[in-house]
Amino acid sequence: MNEARRQAYLNLIDSLLISPSGEENQILQANSELVDAGLVQVMLERANDLRNDYYLDDANYLMTIAGSLLSTSNTIIDKSSVSAYINFLIKVLQATADSNGDRKVIYTLLRDNLNLVNDDLAVVVRNWAMVTLQKETQERRISIIATFVNLCLAIDEFYLGSRASNSEIAIAGYEIFLKLFTRYEDSKKWAIVQNNLGLAYCKRIKGEKAENLEKAIAAFQSALSVFTCEAFSEDWATTQNNFGIAYRKRIRGEKADNLEKAIALYQASLEVYTRKAFPQDWAWTQNNLAAAYLDRIRGEKADNLEMAISACKAALEVRSREVFPQDWANTQNSLAVVYSNRIRGEKADNLEMAISSCKSALEVYTREAFPQDWANAQNNLAEAYLNRIRGEKADNLEMAISACEAALEVRTREAFPQDWARTHNNLGLAYCHRIRGKTADNLEMAIFAYEAALSVFTHEEFPEDWAMTQNNLGIAYSKRIRGETADNLERAISAYEAALEVRSREAFSQDWAQTQNNLGLAYSKRIRGEKTDNLEMAISAYEAALEVRSREAFPKGWAMTQNNLAVAYSKRIRGETADNLEMAISACEAALEVYTREAFPQNWANTQNNLAVVYSKRIRGETADNLEMAISACEAALEVYTREAFPQDWANAQNNLAEAYLNRIRGEKSDNLEMAISACEAALSVLTREAFPFEWAMTQKN
Repeated sequence: MNEARRQAYLNLIDSLLISPSGEENQILQANSELVDAGLVQVMLERANDLRNDYYLDDANYLMTIAGSLLSTSNTIIDKSSVSAYINFLIKVLQATADSNGDRKVIYTLLRDNLNLVNDDLAVVVRNWAMVTLQKETQERRISIIATFVNLCLAIDEFYLGSRASNSEIAIAGYEIFLKLFTRYEDSKKWAIVQNNLGLAYCKRIKGEKAENLEKAIAAFQSALSVFTCEAFSEDWATTQNNFGIAYRKRIRGEKADNLEKAIALYQASLEVYTRKAFPQDWAWTQNNLAAAYLDRIRGEKADNLEMAISACKAALEVRSREVFPQDWANTQNSLAVVYSNRIRGEKADNLEMAISSCKSALEVYTREAFPQDWANAQNNLAEAYLNRIRGEKADNLEMAISACEAALEVRTREAFPQDWARTHNNLGLAYCHRIRGKTADNLEMAIFAYEAALSVFTHEEFPEDWAMTQNNLGIAYSKRIRGETADNLERAISAYEAALEVRSREAFSQDWAQTQNNLGLAYSKRIRGEKTDNLEMAISAYEAALEVRSREAFPKGWAMTQNNLAVAYSKRIRGETADNLEMAISACEAALEVYTREAFPQNWANTQNNLAVVYSKRIRGETADNLEMAISACEAALEVYTREAFPQDWANAQNNLAEAYLNRIRGEKSDNLEMAISACEAALSVLTREAFPFEWAMTQKN
């Protein structure tokens, strides 16, 4: 920095110091060529000189402007505002000291001054403390810092205002303490603040999520350098538990390794936190252990989920609604998520348990008292309704949409970007499968929701969530009615291939198999490229999926892929047609071993419909027998596919029934043709030219 530039910075700083309050932004804009890192450096030097000369107001003012220039907002706080923030800070610190950290006293002051509890206060806190505290005696400095920590703890848990801003203020306070107070002055207090800082970074909304979690891990490691199991067993156990939370959420590093580390940390914590000695802490750790087992990648997924259920149930032995209502609701919510994903037991029963647990949580988690927890429970309720087997499918999907929309009242992109994205992904799923309303509109809503989620779930920051949403986006484009079908299928294939960049067989075998299955569906329907090649790609993708989706481990997924494989073989061009159709029949029959009418009525009907198509085309066996089998399978499908509940599927089955009656050998030919005409006309009552042009044309042909 040359002397002329330095003098220009000093002249600008003097202009700011003598300017009327409120003109700061105007002055800086007029001198924008000087607003850079050099200005901040000289401003901080000048503030330090003013502090040494006891011009504390001017020093605070310059420190605050420098802090604002370094922040992402670049919004300058004017002089009068700086004074208002400092006066409020001094007032609330005094109240905290006088009341010995009484939350009721602190929260009353915060509530009455909500306009000052924001990100600017965090900047002022940092600068005022650094300017003021270094001038105090050691004894006075220690006293003020201790009060600061109490205030930060209270603000971190303050239930009003912006959660993001409250977190920033708390982090500012903790970091000031750690700058001005070394571990050698009071190692235990230093370690406690490191632990609190770790928790604050774990929950932080602003900044890069991955970086926040790394800072949390570093803080917990620092705390554990003091909190040994031998010297501070309870503090060690608490920090181990918090450390586990950070590793469970960690984005960097191998996900599988992070989850193993989290489980090990929770289990270490339980060496101290026994049920007998620390029942509440034991229950808290069991609840956290359940979350880690839910996400665990290593080991058998079914076993991990059973471990999660056991841990939740253990927690509920202590966390009763009467004694610990909020903790009880928290574990009920966790239990709901585990039951939604459970592999063992009847799927229908598991989902009812999930819905019941969500509703239990919502008895305590009201929007007024616990908005964030309420939104979380609403999101989990939506997931359970999305997959529900019992009840009317159409009703369940409406309930899922309603729960997602409720969650999004709280989960805004600004306040909770990751949660907002996750709920948008669920909303996309609900609209993608929605029965009520216009299908074309629903699919557009689904695509919009997925693309919204992807604006937060980037490949770099949230690779797993990005891949999940890409997979779902692919499904929506595969089904899309608007736009060119050929374009939509290309987009679907691109989305699936993107998902497979993250979803490798080694790291995420089950997700890899799911996306391979979906990729097979897209290739099976693909318009561009050679039809022969597309069908071979589809069969290859399905067979890849079946390497993971065994009947024993994933019966429903196995049945789904067998059904899809049947469709591909029924259309296959390469190989002997007769052989391909036999392969299709075998695959349908395999799927029906799992897809029973009682357990999976909709899937059963879909496979029956596919079986009807294959028998209509079958070469081997008696043609008359094959056509009777086709008619029987269509009629079976129509027992589930009613016009009211599944209009498009009903119409498709009616069209297939018409084809079978058209070619029927047994019975009176005139009767068969009447049955065919009746079925075609039924199909055309749904398959209109406007909504389904291709299907309409095929049915008109029949």
